Amino acid sequence: MFNSRLRTSIPFLLAVYLAPGTSFADNPVVEVKISCPATGMLTVSASATDPDDDLESLQVTLFRYDSEDDCENDKDATDLGIVIDVNGNCVKELSDSITVTCTPGKWYDAYATVKDCATNKTEEWAGCCDCKKACGQVYCATNPDNFADIHADACTCAKGSIIIRMTGGPPNNFGFLLISAGNGVVTDPPGAQGDLCLVGAPIGRYVKDVGLIDVGGNLSTDVFNSITGGGGGNLPNPPGGNLCNPPGQTWNFQYWHRDGVSPSKFSKAISVTFR
Repeated sequence: MFNSRLRTSIPFLLAVYLAPGTSFADNPVVEVKISCPATGMLTVSASATDPDDDLESLQVTLFRYDSEDDCENDKDATDLGIVIDVNGNCVKELSDSITVTCTPGKWYDAYATVKDCATNKTEEWAGCCDCKKACGQVYCATNPDNFADIHADACTCAKGSIIIRMTGGPPNNFGFLLISAGNGVVTDPPGAQGDLCLVGAPIGRYVKDVGLIDVGGNLSTDVFNSITGGGGGNLPNPPGGNLCNPPGQTWNFQYWHRDGVSPSKFSKAISVTFR
């Protein structure tokens, strides 16, 4: 482990700068980020540059801690191994990112090492990130066509934002969120493959919040501030109503998305009780 660490807010971005009188060509520059964008999910990304086309490797190791204090002070870390490992043959740039599951309530940090072809090495920490505790209950998780995961970042309206996020979706395909009080299942409905898991009550569609799944497979909708509902926790019509008024309502969410030339598919579903 390493004794000298600089911490700041998450997500954290740190570039390494050269000491006075040191040639830039002798020192590659590395940037490493860590974030916890959704319940039980952790994203690590790193990039390295060298204008002399001299990069050889970029590695990032992930560490887990029991508390924020342990993470800040690099105490009692669990080494989870290398999560990013990119090699080049004296190239100008190296980069990669990965999204993995994390243990809710635990803290994480990432350590990046980049080497150039002249054996110079630069090392940097990312910064501490807490894995969000579970909110809501995921269901409809057994059909392989429902391969994309779904998460809710809040169960309370007091936050002023409630993000329902899809991860592991097919990049560069369109999708939008569905909502219903029903949780019945229909397999392979017309024009789609997989389980539609909102049957038994009117299904709302956040069509004005349609988005393109990013290169990491992520798509998110703020259901408290949605364009479709008009904000303030208002729901699409159907089903109509408001997420937060009255409190204690349970709603079920699922993403519909394209999948290239294949029939459209659905993510897993999640049931959330709002308070």
